[in-house]
Amino acid sequence: MKKCLFITIILFMFVCTLHDYLSAKKKEEDSFFETTRFIMIKAEIEIYKHLAGKEEREEFIEDFWKKRDPTPDTEENENREEYRKRIEFANRWFHEGIKGRGWDSERGRLLLHLGFPTERRFGEYSDTDRYGRLRTTKRIPMEVWYYYEYRLRLVFADYTGLGKLTLTRIPSNLLFAMDAAKFSLNLRKRVDLESAFKFETKFKANHINIKIPTKNVSFEEKDEKMTSKFGITAYVYRNGKKIDEIKVEKNLEMNKNEILKLKHIQFDIPYEPGQKGKYLFEVIVEEIYSSSKYRSFCKYKHK
Repeated sequence: MKKCLFITIILFMFVCTLHDYLSAKKKEEDSFFETTRFIMIKAEIEIYKHLAGKEEREEFIEDFWKKRDPTPDTEENENREEYRKRIEFANRWFHEGIKGRGWDSERGRLLLHLGFPTERRFGEYSDTDRYGRLRTTKRIPMEVWYYYEYRLRLVFADYTGLGKLTLTRIPSNLLFAMDAAKFSLNLRKRVDLESAFKFETKFKANHINIKIPTKNVSFEEKDEKMTSKFGITAYVYRNGKKIDEIKVEKNLEMNKNEILKLKHIQFDIPYEPGQKGKYLFEVIVEEIYSSSKYRSFCKYKHK
Protein backbone atom coordinates (compact mmCIF):
# COMPACT_ATOMS: atom_id res chain seq x y z
CA MET A 1 0.00 0.00 0.00
CA LYS A 2 2.79 2.38 1.01
CA LYS A 3 4.73 1.49 -2.15
CA CYS A 4 1.74 2.32 -4.38
CA LEU A 5 1.25 5.63 -2.56
CA PHE A 6 4.93 6.50 -3.01
CA ILE A 7 4.78 5.73 -6.75
CA THR A 8 1.60 7.82 -7.07
CA ILE A 9 3.29 10.77 -5.35
CA ILE A 10 6.36 10.46 -7.59
CA LEU A 11 4.19 10.33 -10.72
CA PHE A 12 2.18 13.33 -9.51
CA MET A 13 5.39 15.32 -8.89
CA PHE A 14 6.72 14.34 -12.33
CA VAL A 15 3.48 15.45 -14.05
CA CYS A 16 3.50 18.76 -12.14
CA THR A 17 7.16 19.37 -13.03
CA LEU A 18 6.51 18.56 -16.68
CA HIS A 19 3.46 20.86 -16.70
CA ASP A 20 5.49 23.69 -15.13
CA TYR A 21 8.29 23.14 -17.66
CA LEU A 22 5.93 23.17 -20.64
CA SER A 23 4.10 26.22 -19.27
CA ALA A 24 7.42 28.02 -18.84
CA LYS A 25 8.48 27.11 -22.41
CA LYS A 26 5.13 28.30 -23.78
CA LYS A 27 5.43 31.54 -21.78
CA GLU A 28 8.98 32.00 -23.09
CA GLU A 29 7.81 31.52 -26.69
CA ASP A 30 4.88 33.93 -26.19
CA SER A 31 7.24 36.46 -24.60
CA PHE A 32 9.61 36.05 -27.54
CA PHE A 33 6.91 36.99 -30.05
CA GLU A 34 5.52 39.79 -27.91
CA THR A 35 8.83 41.61 -27.73
CA THR A 36 10.54 40.67 -31.00
CA ARG A 37 7.61 41.31 -33.33
CA PHE A 38 8.86 44.90 -33.48
CA ILE A 39 11.91 43.80 -35.51
CA MET A 40 10.07 41.13 -37.51
CA ILE A 41 9.00 41.86 -41.04
CA LYS A 42 5.51 40.90 -42.20
CA ALA A 43 6.61 37.56 -43.69
CA GLU A 44 8.22 36.46 -40.39
CA ILE A 45 5.11 37.39 -38.41
CA GLU A 46 2.91 35.36 -40.76
CA ILE A 47 5.25 32.36 -40.56
CA TYR A 48 5.36 32.45 -36.76
CA LYS A 49 1.59 32.75 -36.39
CA HIS A 50 1.05 29.63 -38.53
CA LEU A 51 3.61 27.41 -36.80
CA ALA A 52 1.88 24.22 -35.69
CA GLY A 53 3.81 23.06 -32.64
CA LYS A 54 6.48 23.62 -30.02
CA GLU A 55 9.35 22.18 -32.09
CA GLU A 56 8.58 24.42 -35.05
CA ARG A 57 8.44 27.49 -32.79
CA GLU A 58 11.76 26.57 -31.19
CA GLU A 59 13.34 26.11 -34.63
CA PHE A 60 11.96 29.49 -35.73
CA ILE A 61 13.41 31.22 -32.65
CA GLU A 62 16.78 29.57 -33.21
CA ASP A 63 16.83 30.60 -36.89
CA PHE A 64 15.57 34.09 -36.04
CA TRP A 65 18.64 34.87 -33.93
CA LYS A 66 21.02 32.83 -36.09
CA LYS A 67 20.24 35.12 -39.04
CA ARG A 68 21.05 38.10 -36.85
CA ASP A 69 24.31 36.73 -35.43
CA PRO A 70 27.20 38.91 -36.74
CA THR A 71 29.82 36.44 -35.43
CA PRO A 72 28.38 32.92 -35.88
CA ASP A 73 31.75 31.32 -35.01
CA THR A 74 31.56 32.59 -31.41
CA GLU A 75 29.26 31.57 -28.57
CA GLU A 76 27.89 35.08 -28.05
CA ASN A 77 25.22 36.51 -30.33
CA GLU A 78 25.87 40.25 -30.08
CA ASN A 79 22.57 41.25 -31.66
CA ARG A 80 20.52 39.09 -29.30
CA GLU A 81 22.40 40.66 -26.40
CA GLU A 82 21.78 44.13 -27.86
CA TYR A 83 18.05 43.46 -28.03
CA ARG A 84 18.00 42.17 -24.45
CA LYS A 85 19.64 45.44 -23.35
CA ARG A 86 16.97 47.46 -25.16
CA ILE A 87 14.21 45.56 -23.35
CA GLU A 88 15.91 45.93 -19.95
CA PHE A 89 16.50 49.67 -20.49
CA ALA A 90 12.88 50.25 -21.54
CA ASN A 91 11.55 48.27 -18.57
CA ARG A 92 13.68 50.31 -16.17
CA TRP A 93 13.10 53.80 -17.54
CA PHE A 94 9.88 53.74 -19.60
CA HIS A 95 7.51 51.62 -17.48
CA GLU A 96 5.02 54.53 -17.18
CA GLY A 97 2.96 52.78 -14.53
CA ILE A 98 2.98 49.38 -16.26
CA LYS A 99 5.37 47.26 -14.21
CA GLY A 100 7.78 45.18 -16.27
CA ARG A 101 6.37 46.32 -19.61
CA GLY A 102 8.29 49.50 -20.33
CA TRP A 103 9.05 48.02 -23.74
CA ASP A 104 5.31 48.34 -24.54
CA SER A 105 5.24 52.11 -24.00
CA GLU A 106 5.56 54.42 -27.02
CA ARG A 107 9.21 55.19 -26.29
CA GLY A 108 9.86 51.53 -25.50
CA ARG A 109 8.44 50.26 -28.78
CA LEU A 110 10.45 52.80 -30.78
CA LEU A 111 13.58 51.87 -28.83
CA LEU A 112 13.05 48.21 -29.80
CA HIS A 113 12.43 49.22 -33.42
CA LEU A 114 15.33 51.63 -33.92
CA GLY A 115 17.75 51.04 -31.07
CA PHE A 116 19.33 53.61 -28.78
CA PRO A 117 19.26 57.13 -30.26
CA THR A 118 22.49 58.78 -31.33
CA GLU A 119 21.64 61.72 -29.08
CA ARG A 120 19.00 62.22 -26.40
CA ARG A 121 18.01 65.62 -24.99
CA PHE A 122 15.61 66.78 -22.30
CA GLY A 123 13.71 70.03 -21.87
CA GLU A 124 10.28 71.61 -21.89
CA TYR A 125 7.75 71.68 -24.70
CA SER A 126 5.51 74.58 -25.70
CA ASP A 127 2.12 73.28 -26.84
CA THR A 128 1.09 75.35 -29.86
CA ASP A 129 -1.53 75.06 -32.59
CA ARG A 130 -0.75 74.97 -36.30
CA TYR A 131 -0.56 78.76 -36.34
CA GLY A 132 2.10 78.82 -33.63
CA ARG A 133 -0.25 80.11 -30.92
CA LEU A 134 0.17 78.76 -27.39
CA ARG A 135 -2.62 76.42 -26.31
CA THR A 136 -1.49 76.66 -22.68
CA THR A 137 1.13 78.53 -20.68
CA LYS A 138 1.92 75.34 -18.80
CA ARG A 139 5.43 74.01 -19.51
CA ILE A 140 5.31 70.38 -20.63
CA PRO A 141 8.23 67.95 -19.95
CA MET A 142 9.86 66.97 -23.23
CA GLU A 143 12.39 64.47 -24.53
CA VAL A 144 14.02 64.54 -27.99
CA TRP A 145 15.72 61.61 -29.73
CA TYR A 146 18.05 62.05 -32.71
CA TYR A 147 18.95 59.27 -35.16
CA TYR A 148 21.42 60.98 -37.48
CA GLU A 149 21.86 58.01 -39.82
CA TYR A 150 18.10 58.05 -40.49
CA ARG A 151 17.87 61.86 -40.51
CA LEU A 152 15.22 61.38 -37.87
CA ARG A 153 14.15 63.59 -34.94
CA LEU A 154 11.56 62.26 -32.49
CA VAL A 155 9.94 64.60 -29.97
CA PHE A 156 8.08 63.13 -26.98
CA ALA A 157 6.03 65.22 -24.54
CA ASP A 158 4.20 64.48 -21.29
CA TYR A 159 0.80 66.08 -21.90
CA THR A 160 -0.83 64.35 -18.90
CA GLY A 161 1.80 65.25 -16.30
CA LEU A 162 1.83 61.60 -15.20
CA GLY A 163 5.17 60.69 -16.75
CA LYS A 164 3.67 59.19 -19.91
CA LEU A 165 5.50 60.63 -22.91
CA THR A 166 4.05 60.37 -26.41
CA LEU A 167 5.15 61.58 -29.83
CA THR A 168 4.13 65.14 -30.60
CA ARG A 169 3.98 64.23 -34.29
CA ILE A 170 4.94 61.34 -36.58
CA PRO A 171 7.80 62.31 -38.93
CA SER A 172 7.24 61.38 -42.59
CA ASN A 173 10.36 59.18 -42.69
CA LEU A 174 9.72 57.27 -39.46
CA LEU A 175 8.06 54.22 -41.07
CA PHE A 176 10.77 54.11 -43.74
CA ALA A 177 13.47 54.09 -41.05
CA MET A 178 11.66 51.33 -39.12
CA ASP A 179 11.42 49.15 -42.24
CA ALA A 180 15.10 49.70 -43.05
CA ALA A 181 16.05 48.68 -39.50
CA LYS A 182 14.01 45.46 -39.80
CA PHE A 183 15.59 44.37 -43.07
CA SER A 184 19.18 45.16 -42.10
CA LEU A 185 19.53 42.13 -39.73
CA ASN A 186 22.27 43.91 -37.76
CA LEU A 187 20.92 45.67 -34.68
CA ARG A 188 24.28 47.09 -33.65
CA LYS A 189 25.36 48.51 -36.99
CA ARG A 190 23.17 51.38 -38.11
CA VAL A 191 22.01 51.48 -41.72
CA ASP A 192 22.69 54.47 -43.95
CA LEU A 193 19.52 54.51 -46.04
CA GLU A 194 21.34 55.83 -49.09
CA SER A 195 23.98 53.11 -49.17
CA ALA A 196 22.08 50.18 -47.66
CA PHE A 197 23.05 46.84 -49.16
CA LYS A 198 19.76 46.09 -50.91
CA PHE A 199 19.01 43.58 -53.63
CA GLU A 200 16.12 41.92 -55.45
CA THR A 201 15.11 38.26 -55.45
CA LYS A 202 12.94 36.32 -57.91
CA PHE A 203 12.16 32.67 -58.46
CA LYS A 204 11.98 31.61 -62.09
CA ALA A 205 12.67 28.42 -64.07
CA ASN A 206 13.73 26.47 -60.98
CA HIS A 207 16.30 29.10 -60.01
CA ILE A 208 16.53 31.68 -57.25
CA ASN A 209 17.69 34.81 -59.04
CA ILE A 210 19.57 37.44 -57.02
CA LYS A 211 20.14 40.91 -58.45
CA ILE A 212 22.49 43.23 -56.55
CA PRO A 213 23.12 46.90 -57.49
CA THR A 214 26.84 47.26 -58.21
CA LYS A 215 26.99 50.57 -56.33
CA ASN A 216 26.18 48.75 -53.07
CA VAL A 217 29.06 46.28 -53.37
CA SER A 218 32.56 46.60 -51.89
CA PHE A 219 35.42 45.49 -54.13
CA GLU A 220 39.05 44.65 -53.59
CA GLU A 221 41.33 45.93 -56.35
CA LYS A 222 44.52 44.16 -57.38
CA ASP A 223 46.40 44.12 -60.70
CA GLU A 224 43.53 45.83 -62.54
CA LYS A 225 41.17 43.15 -61.26
CA MET A 226 38.16 43.85 -59.06
CA THR A 227 37.02 41.06 -56.77
CA SER A 228 34.15 40.64 -54.34
CA LYS A 229 32.90 37.75 -52.25
CA PHE A 230 29.38 36.86 -51.11
CA GLY A 231 27.91 34.41 -48.64
CA ILE A 232 24.33 33.51 -49.57
CA THR A 233 21.79 31.69 -47.41
CA ALA A 234 18.29 30.84 -48.65
CA TYR A 235 15.55 29.66 -46.31
CA VAL A 236 12.71 27.88 -48.12
CA TYR A 237 9.18 27.73 -46.70
CA ARG A 238 6.20 25.81 -48.11
CA ASN A 239 2.75 26.76 -46.85
CA GLY A 240 4.38 28.61 -43.94
CA LYS A 241 6.61 25.72 -42.84
CA LYS A 242 10.39 25.70 -43.24
CA ILE A 243 11.45 22.83 -45.50
CA ASP A 244 14.96 23.69 -46.65
CA GLU A 245 18.06 25.78 -46.03
CA ILE A 246 20.64 26.42 -48.75
CA LYS A 247 24.12 27.91 -48.27
CA VAL A 248 26.46 28.88 -51.10
CA GLU A 249 29.44 31.16 -51.67
CA LYS A 250 29.83 33.29 -54.78
CA ASN A 251 32.98 35.06 -55.93
CA LEU A 252 33.18 37.75 -58.56
CA GLU A 253 36.32 38.78 -60.43
CA MET A 254 36.30 41.20 -63.37
CA ASN A 255 38.34 43.93 -64.97
CA LYS A 256 37.84 47.38 -63.53
CA ASN A 257 36.38 48.75 -66.77
CA GLU A 258 33.87 45.90 -66.95
CA ILE A 259 32.71 46.52 -63.38
CA LEU A 260 32.21 50.22 -64.04
CA LYS A 261 29.82 49.37 -66.88
CA LEU A 262 27.71 47.01 -64.78
CA LYS A 263 24.60 48.31 -63.05
CA HIS A 264 23.79 44.98 -61.39
CA ILE A 265 25.50 41.76 -60.38
CA GLN A 266 23.38 38.64 -60.78
CA PHE A 267 23.59 35.16 -59.29
CA ASP A 268 21.39 32.11 -59.90
CA ILE A 269 20.93 29.36 -57.35
CA PRO A 270 19.23 26.21 -58.68
CA TYR A 271 16.27 24.92 -56.66
CA GLU A 272 13.57 22.49 -57.73
CA PRO A 273 10.31 22.69 -55.73
CA GLY A 274 8.91 19.35 -54.61
CA GLN A 275 5.32 19.18 -53.46
CA LYS A 276 2.69 21.61 -54.64
CA GLY A 277 2.04 24.65 -52.50
CA LYS A 278 2.87 28.27 -51.77
CA TYR A 279 6.63 28.78 -51.52
CA LEU A 280 8.39 31.62 -49.79
CA PHE A 281 12.13 32.19 -50.32
CA GLU A 282 13.98 34.26 -47.75
CA VAL A 283 17.42 35.11 -49.15
CA ILE A 284 20.21 36.62 -47.04
CA VAL A 285 23.28 37.95 -48.81
CA GLU A 286 26.42 38.91 -46.91
CA GLU A 287 29.00 41.01 -48.70
CA ILE A 288 32.17 39.56 -47.16
CA TYR A 289 34.58 42.48 -47.51
CA SER A 290 32.31 44.99 -45.77
CA SER A 291 30.37 42.48 -43.62
CA SER A 292 27.17 44.11 -44.87
CA LYS A 293 24.21 41.78 -44.64
CA TYR A 294 20.75 42.25 -46.08
CA ARG A 295 17.81 40.13 -47.12
CA SER A 296 15.00 39.91 -49.60
CA PHE A 297 11.91 37.76 -50.08
CA CYS A 298 10.09 36.32 -53.05
CA LYS A 299 7.04 34.07 -53.45
CA TYR A 300 6.24 31.26 -55.84
CA LYS A 301 3.11 29.12 -56.22
CA HIS A 302 3.94 25.59 -57.35
CA LYS A 303 0.90 24.01 -59.01
